[in-house]
Amino acid sequence: MLRLSRRIRFPVSIAGIALFLSIPALVLAFMAQRGTLRSADSNSSLHSVIARMNLLQSFRGDPRRDPPRLWRERLGMKLASDLWSRQGRGLWWQAWSDDGAGYLILPSRLWPSKTSSRLAEVHLGGIVVIGVDGLHRQQLLKILDGGISEPISKEQRLQRFCLSQLLHKPAVMWSAEGLAAISGSLVPLLQVARVGCLSLEIKGSSLHWQGVVGSRSFSSAPSRLRPKPQARFADLLSFSSKNRPDDLLLSLKSTRSDLLFGSLLSRRIIRDPLETDYGLTQKDRLKLGLAPLDLMLMEKRDGRYQASIQMQMLLAGGAPRWSPVLDAVSARLQERGFDQSTVPESGVKSPAQASSRTTIWSRTDAGKTAVVGGWTWHHSKTNQNHKTNQNHKTNQNHNSLHNRLDLSLGAAPLSRPGLPTPQLAADTPLRLWADPSRLEKLGMLSGNWPAPVQKAQQLQLQLSELQGSQTGSQSWWWMQGQLSLAQPETP
Repeated sequence: MLRLSRRIRFPVSIAGIALFLSIPALVLAFMAQRGTLRSADSNSSLHSVIARMNLLQSFRGDPRRDPPRLWRERLGMKLASDLWSRQGRGLWWQAWSDDGAGYLILPSRLWPSKTSSRLAEVHLGGIVVIGVDGLHRQQLLKILDGGISEPISKEQRLQRFCLSQLLHKPAVMWSAEGLAAISGSLVPLLQVARVGCLSLEIKGSSLHWQGVVGSRSFSSAPSRLRPKPQARFADLLSFSSKNRPDDLLLSLKSTRSDLLFGSLLSRRIIRDPLETDYGLTQKDRLKLGLAPLDLMLMEKRDGRYQASIQMQMLLAGGAPRWSPVLDAVSARLQERGFDQSTVPESGVKSPAQASSRTTIWSRTDAGKTAVVGGWTWHHSKTNQNHKTNQNHKTNQNHNSLHNRLDLSLGAAPLSRPGLPTPQLAADTPLRLWADPSRLEKLGMLSGNWPAPVQKAQQLQLQLSELQGSQTGSQSWWWMQGQLSLAQPETP
């Protein structure tokens, strides 16, 4: 969990961090008797394993290095060394099921005719799957009960894409169960990538990935979807350092907030209090889900908190519709001893002329007062060309309310003029930038994240609509990202 201070945690702040860490963490985080199932080629064999495992990753061999630890543990030192040399630059795989222990998967062509009877292997057509011990092997046989899966049809484009990635290059796939094992209680915030399949590539000092993610199984995707991005990614991943604040730790922009919060808002434990205590109906929650979102995590060099969260949302209906909700929040905060102050827009003679007004909340402990958050409404009429999220091909010229709500935690809302926000293309609904190394130095990353993630100097990630996507709610997306790895220090 991300920590803003030793005493106070804001769970909403970890959403963006969990989203970007889950991808590289999927790559690095999970560290008898013989049996033979009926024969099949490598494609069908690997597809059978994919269909039954929570996480599977393909790796390219490198005979210049020693065999990986997994090989030594599953095969013993001598056999691991022999097979590793024979493997060359070919692919091998590792898979994880519910028990958490990894299975080593090798092409059957590598397997010797005679091996020790203590190896916990299962021959599955064109591959050999090796477990920890006899019990692990029995669990595998139970998982694979029913034998080889039926071939993937031509209409199942996303499944065929995933299998092809895993058969031909370093890649990773995960199921909903695999994501839950890594993210735990954060799963509701990560539903946009509930399942996924990404190819992986090292380019210089950066780890790059691209592929398909979704909130539903690939098998249920319509045949019109093609595993290619609707948008061009050439320049969209470049966040200009010239325009980036020095104290920025993380930036997330989304054309609709339900990509991040949709599942969370639908959970009963969250939904019922929102409706009962704050009057947030189902219709309101749907409107919140359609609201564009701009979220920033900013470092604070003094004060009670190490960082603050700054969010902007464009809400249909503006202040007249949403002020009653904020009034209910205000009443709750006052009951808990927080102090409220209002700051009018500077340079405005009367409140009636103001286009914005800021509410700031603070609390005094041991004689020291600290700002804990606040909000600002920006409201005035404008005549503008507006592209709707529902149909981005249609331009509408109309009078509308400036209905941007700025929210903050750990500091007062920043003054950020300009509407609308975020500035994203309609077919690129989410973009994220972060500095993992600074987050780690500030002690804001807990857990056993891999060292390359902790030391990474920059992470960039974004979603795009798939080719063949239709207007409306989407369940599958193209994801592309890169992790800039730390350069080794020169002596």
